[in-house]
Amino acid sequence: LIEEFGYPAALRDESRYDPSFPVRGVILDIQTGHLLKIDSFGYILKCVHGRTSFGRKQIREEYPSGQILTQDMGRGKRYHLFNTLFELPEIALFADLVCFFERSMTSKELIDLSEAQREDPESRQGISFRNMFGDIRAAIDAVHANGSLKNYTIEHIE
Repeated sequence: LIEEFGYPAALRDESRYDPSFPVRGVILDIQTGHLLKIDSFGYILKCVHGRTSFGRKQIREEYPSGQILTQDMGRGKRYHLFNTLFELPEIALFADLVCFFERSMTSKELIDLSEAQREDPESRQGISFRNMFGDIRAAIDAVHANGSLKNYTIEHIE
């Protein structure tokens, strides 16, 4: 993210993986950056923004019906389901990025970037939750494809 996507180098110092934070079955609301845990009917049981948990009242303010529609879940839609163990670090990293950017930017700066801004990190004026999610996915795909994750893991087996 830092080298390839132009994210601030300060992320290295501020982001530490906490294995107790992410759980399988979390849903990302790509529009708001909220991480949701729902029941089998789509009712929201828990809502977290960054590392801050919402109470029932806050959840109702954000989601008046108290639930999400599963038809809005999937590639290119509003919600993304994290359901594998491999995605747990991705959940934690997303939450850390939300915390980092909301501490260092105004909400006005958390905007959707144009395709030109995505291609040229130097021209970025702000960042959106959707683009953070896309950048994390692209970075994870890249470290798998170029073998750097495998090499690092082999070198640090303890």
